[in-house]
Amino acid sequence: MWITTTTLLGLFSGWFTLMRRFPDRPETPILELNGISGKMGIGVNMKGILKLSACQSGLRISIPRVFGPFQRDFFVPWEEISSSRNKSLFMGSILCMTFGNEGTLDIEAYVANKLGRAVPEKWMRFDNELELVEENSNKILKDIAFRWALKTALVGSIFTAFILFSNKINKEFTYSDILIFYLFISLVFGLMAFFEYRQQKK
Repeated sequence: MWITTTTLLGLFSGWFTLMRRFPDRPETPILELNGISGKMGIGVNMKGILKLSACQSGLRISIPRVFGPFQRDFFVPWEEISSSRNKSLFMGSILCMTFGNEGTLDIEAYVANKLGRAVPEKWMRFDNELELVEENSNKILKDIAFRWALKTALVGSIFTAFILFSNKINKEFTYSDILIFYLFISLVFGLMAFFEYRQQKK
């Protein structure tokens, strides 16, 4: 089942096409970033499992074998990359990269900026919004806190609506249940926000 699942993810993400079109090269990276999240192909989310390596002549993308036993590393030359910057409510600013006409990868803007600062003369050929200066802690914290509050409010509102609807049928829930749930999800999203902040500050 695991082999089947990871193989299907390789197909839907476009990984197999990309590794055939852009085979890896034995080039020493200038910067390596591990544990990166991204979205590839037809909505395949790679949560904290990507490794991105900025090299002098291109970008290497890899994944641990446990998550992709047949997915080999691939290496995209800088001249084959095009991109655009977009906004996401839950991810903030993102960079959408297209590799030739073969596949796509969306990464968070702070990841793009770290890679771009390693090879600015190459990166700025396709990403004119590269931030060459490190983002300050207050800005990072403000953006993450906003997304934490938004996620907590959205999920809490859905749960509250469910409780209010259920109470019309039978009085199973109390308002203390709503409070406990809000505290629980705020803690869960708070821990996720904490690790996100630490990742961005590395």
